[in-house]
Amino acid sequence: MSKHSNKLTDAHRIYVIKRLAARDGAMAIMRGLKDEFGITLSQHAVDHYNPERAPHAALAQRWKDLFWKERETYIARTAHVGVTDKPARIRQREAMMHREWAAGRHAQANAILDSIAKELGASFGRKRRR
Repeated sequence: MSKHSNKLTDAHRIYVIKRLAARDGAMAIMRGLKDEFGITLSQHAVDHYNPERAPHAALAQRWKDLFWKERETYIARTAHVGVTDKPARIRQREAMMHREWAAGRHAQANAILDSIAKELGASFGRKRRR
């Protein structure tokens, strides 16, 4: 498949829909498509597969059904995971960081990255010498 082809395979569509159902952002999905499949897709094309965004009358019913099935699975899988789960907190912060960066708020994105690093135990500032 061409790098800039407008034709997605069912595997690509399923990938996009599952990630949308898991509340991943369009930019993250676009990066994932590039990294995993080597294809470039616009944000508009990714948003086309999100039945929560209007208008989506053109989206086939099977893709809408898959989205809602995957959303239910995602909610059931993550309902018990709250802010007490370290990986969940980090994932939420990562999503926040991507939104801030995409909106051009780089200072806020950097602050979020710093909070992720702190959560992971990275040290900041100068190291003490003995």
